Amino acid sequence: MRGLYSLATLIRSTNNRNFQNPVVTLSLRRFSVASDESSIAAFYLREKCGLSANSALLAAKHARFHTSDRADKVFSFFTDLGFSSYQLSRLIRAFPQFLLYPDPSKVLTPKIEFFLSKGISSTDFARVVCMHPRILNGSLKDTIIPHFNYFKSLLGSDDAVIYTFKRYPDILVSKPESYVEPNIIILRQFGVPESRIMFFLSRKPRSFNTKPDKFSGVVEEVRKMGCDPLKLSFVMAVGVKLSISKSTWEKINMVMDMLVNKLGWSSSTIAKFPVIIALSLKKRIIPRYEVIRVLLSKGLIGNSVVKSKLLIYKESSFLEKFVVRYEKEVPELLKLYQKHMSV
Repeated sequence: MRGLYSLATLIRSTNNRNFQNPVVTLSLRRFSVASDESSIAAFYLREKCGLSANSALLAAKHARFHTSDRADKVFSFFTDLGFSSYQLSRLIRAFPQFLLYPDPSKVLTPKIEFFLSKGISSTDFARVVCMHPRILNGSLKDTIIPHFNYFKSLLGSDDAVIYTFKRYPDILVSKPESYVEPNIIILRQFGVPESRIMFFLSRKPRSFNTKPDKFSGVVEEVRKMGCDPLKLSFVMAVGVKLSISKSTWEKINMVMDMLVNKLGWSSSTIAKFPVIIALSLKKRIIPRYEVIRVLLSKGLIGNSVVKSKLLIYKESSFLEKFVVRYEKEVPELLKLYQKHMSV
């Protein structure tokens, strides 16, 4: 505000003296041109590309132009490739700089042809580019091709690289020596077989885009949990731990502790009903555990019931099967259940 006030004061004083300051005149002209370019770009992004008013204003900061000639060429280029209006909207919103390309065919066609030659379908490619537009901004010669060949040397075929690329496209524009290579070495140092590492890389490539210090720490934590590095479950546990927050991981550990150490469930039983991990410890698992604990202590049910579907029964079904059915033998069972539900 102070800067605008000073500028306005200067303009008024120069006008009052019938004096035209060339620096001020030039600054105002530049401001006017920039403002006009931003307004034209915002209008184009809103009307042609379908962006919302706010998204158009934000995108226009990165793609200013006073005529739509270049933007029209880019728009036509992607439309001719089969991009839908929705895909174009997502693409331009994510990377509005595309609209400034003077000759999109010359710049982008070689990159697109490279990917299609490796076996990716045009439909899949359009979907991937909309989510990760910076792929097309990378150098074909210096980035895309060398990185593609690097992953091919690891995974063994073009198809394997394309499969991995579709799961996490940024692998072909990120420097593998910064993350992927060090993290592969870390897994080898922990004794993970090469076949498990490559399986992990192809299925969970995003996990490898992690700072090596953090990656190493997670691998060590999984090892301390007792997971065997020789088994596939080891790398899958690493992937899960890298993909969730610390609080979520702690919640999973608490649920697993309850199921394994108190309910006596085996890991194979939990694997049959993985949805259980997402259940509320306070509102579902603990209240039902308390009911089952009392019924077991009184000999009213057998141990086999503990390994049944008791945790995934609907509320009404659980009450009918394990509370109402035994209300004569254990009159306080309903109150016990309700007490733990309210904690």
